[in-house]
Amino acid sequence: MNFNLTNTTGAASAHIKAYEISKVTFEGIELKTGTSQNGRDWKALQLNFKGDGWTFEPMFFCPGEDGDKRMSGETDGRKWEVPSAMEDLIHNVGHFMHIIAPENFEKIKGKINLELPKEFDKLVEILKKATEKSIGGEFFVKTVANNQGFANLPRVVKINSKSGESYLGSNWISVDGKDLSFTANELKKKAAFAAMKPSSMKDDKDDDSLEDDTSNTDGDLTLDDL
Repeated sequence: MNFNLTNTTGAASAHIKAYEISKVTFEGIELKTGTSQNGRDWKALQLNFKGDGWTFEPMFFCPGEDGDKRMSGETDGRKWEVPSAMEDLIHNVGHFMHIIAPENFEKIKGKINLELPKEFDKLVEILKKATEKSIGGEFFVKTVANNQGFANLPRVVKINSKSGESYLGSNWISVDGKDLSFTANELKKKAAFAAMKPSSMKDDKDDDSLEDDTSNTDGDLTLDDL
């Protein structure tokens, strides 16, 4: 019995690339849970996509008890404010549902009335059921790089400086990719990223939190509505 290493090759390591618009196949939604290094339990809504030899699994984290509060401050004399975790989740969930399952999205709008974080599991279950018929569908996603250099979704939720309202600043998922483009700031970061030498990358999961729930009261949504 001979052990011969002559005709062997290493496995190729494939990842969705950062700062590209990539074609993906939707593989469904699932609830993810875990514990952070500081001992805090977390929950997240994970979108599952696959491409040519790779998977892409961006997560949207459940907001905490103060997830509806915005962060603000001042840096070098310039005041700033960022959307709350809840606002981030609302706009992103609305965005991908509008693209992945537009008909069921119309049924969901105005009917989700959930208390987060307590009912986050129910939210994920509703979205999972609403997107079941879209599994296997092909879409396009825009990626940027996280702190470890791996591809991640861009942070696109902004605050209108005049009205103070939050809004989706740009798209990150599309049916045909035609309405996906990089902002001037993203192009600047893309150029800097391309100029960097490869470094040790620890994890392909970014710890950024994105959040959701639409507390409209036009009637509670149940799974039987979908």
